[in-house]
Amino acid sequence: MDLHQDLEHVDTAVVHKHVMDSFDRFELSFRRDHPIIWGSSIVGPIVGTLVILGTIWVVAGFTYMNKVLAAAFVTFFFLSRFVMLTGENADESVSFLTRGELFLMITYMDLIMAVVVTFHIGLMFKLPYIGEKIGQLVGDAQFIIKSSPWVRRLTFLGLVAFVMIPLAATGCIGGAVFGRLLGLSRGLTLLGLCLGSLAGNGVMYVGANWIHENIPLDNPWLKYGGLALIVVVIVVVERGYQRLKRRYLATLPAGTMDASANLGEEVSSESK
Repeated sequence: MDLHQDLEHVDTAVVHKHVMDSFDRFELSFRRDHPIIWGSSIVGPIVGTLVILGTIWVVAGFTYMNKVLAAAFVTFFFLSRFVMLTGENADESVSFLTRGELFLMITYMDLIMAVVVTFHIGLMFKLPYIGEKIGQLVGDAQFIIKSSPWVRRLTFLGLVAFVMIPLAATGCIGGAVFGRLLGLSRGLTLLGLCLGSLAGNGVMYVGANWIHENIPLDNPWLKYGGLALIVVVIVVVERGYQRLKRRYLATLPAGTMDASANLGEEVSSESK
């Protein structure tokens, strides 16, 4: 069976197993055939990030490096690229980072993640907790393809659009799964992840600049109220997506819905 052609009619558990097996086979063959590249693509991003942080410490000081680390933490675990809306003007005495600095930081994080997940998501599937979350993204990616056929018809551009969307289910990790379901090569998947990240970050950067130029944020009520609004928007969008997904899954056969709900348990058991 050609999974890419019959995706809309295949049970989610079958799709999940197909994706896991595909990534696992590639991970093993990649490590066997190109051990130096395999190791470098894991160690390189870590070493490169440490070098960049060390350079920032030497050039800008320990306090500024801590600002970068705090911004990266908030970005990765909470606000995603929405964090750019909290950036300040370059000519201000900033307590956080400027919007331009946040754009560069988020883009770097996205590009590093794109490289890692394109070549090592099979390894990430086996990690505790992380593997379970990635397993859930298989169901999310299949749901988006099923409910939005135009995304599949656009293939590569659909992947770029998928990565641009600021949802927990999208981004580079979800995009790597999405690209596999679309049948794209890993080279095209990596390119799509990079372009989608750049485009999504660029749109958010332009939007953040427009907000700061047209809305006076000197008033602390507006400034911190705006931050609270960002959090509310993220929660509302994410819950709206999950509600839409549940409503769509309710229209599918019971076995499909149950398989989608149990993906996390399957990942945990298969990775042990």
